[in-house]
Amino acid sequence: YAACGVSQTPIFFIIMGGIIFAFLILGIVELVKSIFRRYTVNALYLEIKNLDPIYEHGFNIIIIRNMIENGRYLLFKSGAWNCWLFPNYKCISGYFDVEREKKEIEAKIKDHLDISDEIHIKYLGNEYSRKYSYNDKVYKRYNFHYFLMEGLNVGAINKTTFEINSRKYCWKTISQMQCNPMIMKKNQDVVDFVRKNCDLN
Repeated sequence: YAACGVSQTPIFFIIMGGIIFAFLILGIVELVKSIFRRYTVNALYLEIKNLDPIYEHGFNIIIIRNMIENGRYLLFKSGAWNCWLFPNYKCISGYFDVEREKKEIEAKIKDHLDISDEIHIKYLGNEYSRKYSYNDKVYKRYNFHYFLMEGLNVGAINKTTFEINSRKYCWKTISQMQCNPMIMKKNQDVVDFVRKNCDLN
């Protein structure tokens, strides 16, 4: 071929050139991502702290009893946990203050359940729990603070399951929760607290 004036590029160099080009494109894409992501030191610290099994994760557990049947409690369907759970919200950052948490809870419950009436909230206490987080796939140390709402007039009080603001809810007794394997696997600690401190049956 050389004698005829025809040059042939070896396949090896073509493949290497393609690999180098691909890595170059990948590097440019990652550079653009990093510019828009702006991953700060604070963001990294918060992410590490959130996954730290020693770090305490504070959550407010909201207990709402059915006004007609006292033995039934309001639960919502958690997509992340794929389970019926008591309504819950993360505690406000900083030191725990009951009155401050009550105001935050009241605002969120009114918004989520479309309630405008005055809400009476009673703080029942807290309990520590170490359990698996189905969001982050690690075990975490939780500090659950329990709040009982008395006389809350939820619009769908006569329905077993219903939907408010695109969120699924249901009413269940403690016995029904205990008969649900998924609830007991993922939330037995909370169910046990409610059974011991709130259940009227």
